[in-house]
Amino acid sequence: MIEDPDQKSDISDLEKETLAELSGLLGKWENELVNAYRPVTTIEAGFPEEKSFILPVQDATLTGNVKFSSIHPNQAHTFGWRQSGDSIFWNLDIVTGGIYKVELRYGCSASDIGSEFAVKSEKSICMFTIEDPFESVILPNRDYVKRSESVERTWSWMKIGDIDLGPGDEQVVLKLLEPSRKDAGLIKAIRFTKQ
Repeated sequence: MIEDPDQKSDISDLEKETLAELSGLLGKWENELVNAYRPVTTIEAGFPEEKSFILPVQDATLTGNVKFSSIHPNQAHTFGWRQSGDSIFWNLDIVTGGIYKVELRYGCSASDIGSEFAVKSEKSICMFTIEDPFESVILPNRDYVKRSESVERTWSWMKIGDIDLGPGDEQVVLKLLEPSRKDAGLIKAIRFTKQ
């Protein structure tokens, strides 16, 4: 610290044991923060004063072939919607039950439209097909430091239909029923608006 206060000299070759120890601690820390990430198990939503709420995919549990776009959950979207039964779900605590209008934030190329999905709650199910293409484009990177998080993209909202959310514990599932092609698109979030 006295001879190199700005820490510009690489001394890793001279301090191999210290390097190994600190690298191990860093790896363990990153594993705890990133690889062991688990979304919040229950999300409280549907407050009387809120007109709508959004469930981003980074707060969902993934099943089947569905994957996050990055190991970092922030800004993530899902991809890998390829087989019937692929799904994601959120565990909710709904404060005010009722009928909610449902919208999907998505991206889907024209060659992949036509996949059939369902959004399911404990009380109802809403089936829909992605019919309108929206080419989700990667936005220019404005960061000075290269990010390891998911890239930012353009998204579109599509109306799905209505669903009944009961008060209290509720599980909302987004499920691929029938893929039309090799890939059903990219999914970012679901929005619920109280009717």
